[in-house]
Amino acid sequence: MMKNVYIIIGLLLMCITVYAQDSQTVRGTVVDFTTGKPLSKVIVSARDVEGVSMETSEDGRFEMKVPSLYSVLTISYPEYQTKEFPLYGNNEVRIELYSEGLDVGENILRLPYYSTNQRNLNGAYTVISPGYDKTISQKDIEQLLQGSVPGVDMRNFSGVPGEGSTINMRGVRSLYMTNEPLIIIDGLPISDPVFNKSVVRGNVYNWLSDLNVKDIESVVVLRDASAVGIYGSRAANGAIVITTKEGTQGKTFFDVSVQQGISFRFKEMPVMNAAEYLPYLSEKIYQQGLSDNEIGKQFPFFMNLSPNTMEYWRYANNTNWQDLVTRNAYYQDYYLGVRGGDATSKYSLNVGYNDMKGVVRGITDNRLSARFNLDFKILSKLTAGIRIGFSRTNKDLMDQGYEERVNPLYLSLVKSPILAPYVKSDKGVDGPFFCQPDYDQMSNPLAVCKNVKNEILNTWVLGSVFAQYAFNNSLRTKLMLSLDRRGLEEDRFTPADGIIPANNDIRFDRTSEEQLVNNQRMIIEHTLTFEKQLNPDHRLMFFGGYNFEFANYETNYGYTVHSTSDDFQGLGDGLKIAMSGVDETYHNVSFFANIDYGFRDKYLLKIGARMDGSSKFGSDAGGLSFGNVPFAFLPYVGGTWRIRTEPWMRQATFIDDLNLRASWGMTANQDIPINARYSLYEKKFYTFRPGLAPFSVGNPEIKWETTNNFNVGLDFSFLRKKLTVGLDYFNTKTRDLLLPKTIDGANGFSTYWANEGNMKNHGFELAINTLGTFGDIIWRAGFNIAKYKNKVSELPGTQFVADGINGFTSVARNGEEAGLICGYRSLGVFKTTEEVNAAGLMNSRGGRYVAGDTHFADIKADGIINEEDMCVIGNPNPDFFGGITAGFSYKNFDLDAVFTYTYGNDILNVLCMKLETGAGYENQSQIVLDRWQTQGDITNIPNVRYGDPAGNRLPSSAYIEDGSYMKLKSLTLSYNIRHSFNFIRDMKVYLSGYNLFTFSGYSGWDPEVTNGRSIFTKGYDFGQIPQSRMFMLGIKIGL
Repeated sequence: MMKNVYIIIGLLLMCITVYAQDSQTVRGTVVDFTTGKPLSKVIVSARDVEGVSMETSEDGRFEMKVPSLYSVLTISYPEYQTKEFPLYGNNEVRIELYSEGLDVGENILRLPYYSTNQRNLNGAYTVISPGYDKTISQKDIEQLLQGSVPGVDMRNFSGVPGEGSTINMRGVRSLYMTNEPLIIIDGLPISDPVFNKSVVRGNVYNWLSDLNVKDIESVVVLRDASAVGIYGSRAANGAIVITTKEGTQGKTFFDVSVQQGISFRFKEMPVMNAAEYLPYLSEKIYQQGLSDNEIGKQFPFFMNLSPNTMEYWRYANNTNWQDLVTRNAYYQDYYLGVRGGDATSKYSLNVGYNDMKGVVRGITDNRLSARFNLDFKILSKLTAGIRIGFSRTNKDLMDQGYEERVNPLYLSLVKSPILAPYVKSDKGVDGPFFCQPDYDQMSNPLAVCKNVKNEILNTWVLGSVFAQYAFNNSLRTKLMLSLDRRGLEEDRFTPADGIIPANNDIRFDRTSEEQLVNNQRMIIEHTLTFEKQLNPDHRLMFFGGYNFEFANYETNYGYTVHSTSDDFQGLGDGLKIAMSGVDETYHNVSFFANIDYGFRDKYLLKIGARMDGSSKFGSDAGGLSFGNVPFAFLPYVGGTWRIRTEPWMRQATFIDDLNLRASWGMTANQDIPINARYSLYEKKFYTFRPGLAPFSVGNPEIKWETTNNFNVGLDFSFLRKKLTVGLDYFNTKTRDLLLPKTIDGANGFSTYWANEGNMKNHGFELAINTLGTFGDIIWRAGFNIAKYKNKVSELPGTQFVADGINGFTSVARNGEEAGLICGYRSLGVFKTTEEVNAAGLMNSRGGRYVAGDTHFADIKADGIINEEDMCVIGNPNPDFFGGITAGFSYKNFDLDAVFTYTYGNDILNVLCMKLETGAGYENQSQIVLDRWQTQGDITNIPNVRYGDPAGNRLPSSAYIEDGSYMKLKSLTLSYNIRHSFNFIRDMKVYLSGYNLFTFSGYSGWDPEVTNGRSIFTKGYDFGQIPQSRMFMLGIKIGL
């Protein structure tokens, strides 16, 4: 561990020589980057030196005295970005200024503990800066980040509006704890933003999607240990720092935007129509050996019914259920921002309203958000501020994914096309009543969309107040009190009209579920910051402090059944089946310190450490301990060598920057169940009577996962920053993986958490960006690619970890990647009885296979196909992934595009499996028309037998597909309107398209699939609602 520290420090210190200089004369020219023309009356000053300032002449020239040729000049000019320009020992310089619309990586950033120029960041950072206005045309923060940050893999949970995304940075470091980065909004860490325990099956919710993207000033992505080390045990997977817009001093500005959009229906799955379905159904019926009398009773449509009867019109249909449950959906967004201030205060007030319908009927999402930021001066050295954000989101959702009974999208695929949605008259006219489940024993998809109630209400208050006292220009202290309060209310009712009861049991019809979740955190933080240019050669910044966190998490859940009628939908109207709840509290305490040192802006060194203590961990966790509270000690170090500034590099004039970075540090993961150290019981109902049951076994030795992080990077730019390249290699090792363990006790199964096993993860990231001009055209393009490889090690003995979702299994085994998909290896379909006899296999039910069944590999070689023959059949981890960005500006026009791609990941297409191996009377994919039917048929589609006696519907390699894809995620054309109105500052109209094209060989709706947050749920496609093609027209006016 310390070896890496010595290498990094030695690399920097061996290059440093310190010597004193008298004041020096520097001469230079200031020009416009785009045109190369000199700029007059530009203010040039020496940073941190009072009285050293002047203006450029008509030809852009200046000459001034500076304390040292290693001083830093500050250049400012209206409508241009303020620039910091280190001299690096040069006495003759050429300085290029960039207009406010260009992003060249030299913006001033407001980070939680300090502000700095982007170029002075010491570590692996990616900045999405406000210099180029990306928030106007984006509908959410996911669109802002996707494709723009190397090493960040963002995937939407589904096409449900406002559901959000899962975010993965630099691969996998944990099996059961979060692999997502820490989110920080205005200095406040957001704990556990993803909620995946909704009563609406298949739906996952990311609270980050409630943040109005138009409130954002900048986003900084922290990827290595030196960047995230200050956040300790919260930032094992990196961090994303979001800063919202603050006020301005002087004039008051108004910003108004209006957006209208439409999402189009996604492509339909090719399932059988009525003419194709009836012969298929007939085959299934006659396979059962039913008599004509039995067939006539159960399937009257096979008899000669009179066309003038309601019975005839009940079955004489060719219903396109997919068309009935989907629609083109509309979107609208309104936003008002006000910012201003004076010499003593500045403020920003933003209000937004968003309303979006889902493409699946019955789904809606509307959000009201507001944010108020205020900074004001109380005394000459005492300032204070307020940051407060509020959002209230109302949703109507539908089940999606694996759930079948009341999942309208899945039902639209498998519901019989000969049935009608509404009861018809004897003339074939639709009536007002829904058709009830028929021979297929499936709910009416349209009845589900219109009658099932899934109402969600989210409220989020995120705020802080702070006071800062400056002892002098270098030393200041800050006290901040923050509150993060989130509330979630879910109300679900499933009526009986047109819907199959749960468990197909009439006693479980008319089910009602309610869930209340409240999550509240309060943080008190006190910091001390010292920042000073000690002399022209040496610059030092130190900050340190402590914080206390007090958190409470409370849930209440109720489930009742069999209310009197569909009109009685409350939790108290039915028979109580389950009532449960959790009320948990935890406390964290942290101490941290950080030192940043710069020598001539040439060598940058960062050293710091954080100590985190948490009540989540056991009193016998080991390591540092104060009282009964265990602490994790997490040091970090990083350095940057600006090679281009060395004297021997001055002849390489085509190189603008050449920086070598290295960092090492320890982070940890405290994302563990709050009461893992305690033995717990839970409330249960037995035959409608309350009781207690063992829930978990405590472990007093439970402790955090600890990750060692090493990163080395190289940044360089050429040709006046027209080409910039960033390359990083990272290597991490996580120790003491947190795993659930099961105890088979006399009172049932109980679990406990234990630290067992390690995981290694390494990879690289490459980002290339270009910026250029040609006459009135400004063009920009970017490409990034990332690759990671993880390996599990040191699980006890030959043990492996198996887990999954919806009955499907993924594994983590020693020496292999985590999350590998398990199933049966398919060898095709038995073409003849001779092939069956030669194989000599039996299925797990004891039956013999027949011609037309799937031929599974007998891995154990015992003649029986069962769970012992399961093996790894797919890897959901991509070989590489990344993004491509491109943009052009011509006079008042701007065109911007974002692509994302991934290559080499596998997907188990569960939906395809269910649509090709139906066990009942459900409709199937048209591919089933090519199924095996007679001896000798050569096909990959097995026969269809009622009840699937051979077990053809098993997860197998036959349904593993390549999930590689490239997507055009967004394309925006905007026009800055010229006007002569004095009261209008600027005016822009824009047209944006999202999810426009997907290039992939995947047969499912959307290869961009994800299920929750666990590594064991990656790579499964259960048929979630896919993302739709969307177009949005907007106008933004600045006053």
